[in-house]
Amino acid sequence: MELINSVNTKGFNVNLITSDERHFGNNNIKNEPDRLLGSFADVLKNMFSNANELQHNADNMLYQFVANPDQVDIHDVTIALSKAEDSILFLKSVTEKVISAYRNITTMH
Repeated sequence: MELINSVNTKGFNVNLITSDERHFGNNNIKNEPDRLLGSFADVLKNMFSNANELQHNADNMLYQFVANPDQVDIHDVTIALSKAEDSILFLKSVTEKVISAYRNITTMH
């Protein structure tokens, strides 16, 4: 079975046959950052809401473990607490960087 036809090859160049215009070379479809992720404010809002949801989930699992330890596995509780802590630490570092960048921009001459 011949994968590359000799008619479509010229040296190192291979003419690709596409089945859909979105596969290669369509300049009408642009991957703009705002289209993919949303605006910077939307990304920050989603990060805060995700961290808040992880924190509430960890708190609920911890309360369930204290109230009825037979229904909740301690490993699931520690994983949820670690996820919540990691997301809050990440948000803290992002917030500090944003504040630092804002200060740098305001002090530029």
